[in-house]
Amino acid sequence: LNILIFIGIIVCCLNIVSLTILYFTDLPEYGLDLRVRIDAIEVFGNQIDFTFDIFVTVIINILLRLCLLIFARKVIKNLMKKQIFIEGNYKTIRNTSFVFVIMSVFSNIPQNLVIGEIVEKQHALAENINSSFSLNYGFLIVAITLFVFSLIFKEGMQIAEENKFTV
Repeated sequence: LNILIFIGIIVCCLNIVSLTILYFTDLPEYGLDLRVRIDAIEVFGNQIDFTFDIFVTVIINILLRLCLLIFARKVIKNLMKKQIFIEGNYKTIRNTSFVFVIMSVFSNIPQNLVIGEIVEKQHALAENINSSFSLNYGFLIVAITLFVFSLIFKEGMQIAEENKFTV
């Protein structure tokens, strides 16, 4: 499991590095002509620019996933040491729920930005496409569930502390 989490962390870091290099590098200048380029997407015959807004929100999403992997590793390490109801697990699970709340907001922003550009380029589709702000309700439900679990861990931590003083 540690190996899988480590691989996930490496993949997130490589995603950030590769996106940054491809965003700030003019590939045709170096003789590279990619069929699918990072700086433009072609939709309905129109070229949609990979703008700085989309770049930043994609990087934020990758960083949030990286945080989740690190938090999961922390909790799993504690569970393997048989340290279940400790303050570290409580805080990590609570912080994970906060990360999921942030992810519920940020996960749909890149798609909404691309949809907004499509609507700008294709005025005929404007009435059929909704590019309004939307939450990812799956992440929001996971956040609420994890927050409840963190409260359970907090209560378990208090019970474990009381049991230490029991003869």
